[in-house]
Amino acid sequence: GTGIALSFFCFNKFAVLLFILLINPIICLLSAFNAKKKGEKTLSQAYSEQLLTPQDWFSYWRLNCRLASFHSLLTNCSEYKQEDKWTFLVTGKEKGVPISPFLDVPSLVIKDKN
Repeated sequence: GTGIALSFFCFNKFAVLLFILLINPIICLLSAFNAKKKGEKTLSQAYSEQLLTPQDWFSYWRLNCRLASFHSLLTNCSEYKQEDKWTFLVTGKEKGVPISPFLDVPSLVIKDKN
């Protein structure tokens, strides 16, 4: 990640438009330069792909998150609570579903040493 959440640019309508119309195309251009440097595509091919139909896993992941959130909003289905990692782990353990291991203790204190 970049360390900057996309929500940072969503504090008002002007900032969102600025991001969509100026910042995002610049980022796509930088990505296109990188693809051209690797010899994968021409600059114009790489730029149009990254801007209009990105093929990287992160874009697919973002699309999946948006679609799942939108479907959750439309259906108001309680099962979408399982998208929360902690809820998923606790519910999976309760139901005996194989899940990734996690620390299950009554309480835990983690202190930073100065």
